[in-house]
This record gives sequence, structure tokens and C-alpha cells, in this order.
Amino acid sequence: MSYAWFTDRCAALAEAYCLTLVAGLSPREVIDRLDGTGVRPATGLAAVLEPAPGDEEFVAVTQLPGWSLIVEPYGYLGVTEDVYGPLSAGSELVAHYRNIVGGDQFVHVADGVVLRDLSPTAEFPAAPVEGALELAGKLTGVRLTAELLESAEYLCADVPEPL
Repeated sequence: MSYAWFTDRCAALAEAYCLTLVAGLSPREVIDRLDGTGVRPATGLAAVLEPAPGDEEFVAVTQLPGWSLIVEPYGYLGVTEDVYGPLSAGSELVAHYRNIVGGDQFVHVADGVVLRDLSPTAEFPAAPVEGALELAGKLTGVRLTAELLESAEYLCADVPEPL
């Protein structure tokens, strides 16, 4: 499956994002592990790309079969050790991040143990974003689509920055 659609159909998100898949947790459990506050629902990707002013760190979480997907526009929490350690406790997660200047990271963590930590730009130089999405799909069995992201029901929250 090609993920070329991501940079076209989800251009505002593709510019800078962190996408994290967490196994076996509900969106509410994910938000609780992140100490989220101001929990509110949102429908569709467009709604989560416009968080309320003043949000320091913002997450939108949706339920997928066997996994919760965390969407962070301009975020980075999923690849932060202080976050992925506790978030993956008794679970598994796969996260990939890209910032506005092209810095990136991909992590695969199980119960706090890092199984993979790599740069998609180094691993997939021709198409780092698409490569990261493809690798995440292979590791989790979750195939993201534009339609899924655009129509999902999200549970959103503000979360504290890691120390």
C-alpha cells in the first residue's frame, strides 16, 4: 500500500506531526496515562488540526482494532522517552515524528523497552514519511488511510510537557 496520499490529503498534518499507535488501550486509557485534561470529543482530522489557543501539548486519540492512534499536530510526545516508557507499560507502541524542518524519529517500544529507534530520513531517504507509515503498518497490522483519519471520532486532551 502506498502512503503517497498522506502528504497530499493530509498536508497540514504531514508538515509536522507525531503519530503513535498503542496496543490494547482505549483512547481514555491513553489520555489518562498522559495525564490529559480538558477532555473533549472531535470528529474528523480537520477538527483536531485546530486545537484551542493556548494548548501547550495537544493529543487526539481514536480507537482502531486492537490499537489506539494518537494524532499530534506539531507534536512529539510519542517519541519522548519520558512519555513512551509509561505509555507502553504492559503494552506496545509504535510512534513516528517529523518536525517542520525535516527532523524525524521512529520508535517501537514494548513495556518500556526500546526495540527500534531510527531516523526515517536515514532509513527511507526517498520517502521518509511514507516509509515510516509503511513500517508502522507492518509492525502493528494497522493500515492508516486518508478516509480513516478524516472521519475518525477522536477524544482530545491537553497534556503536560514531559520534564
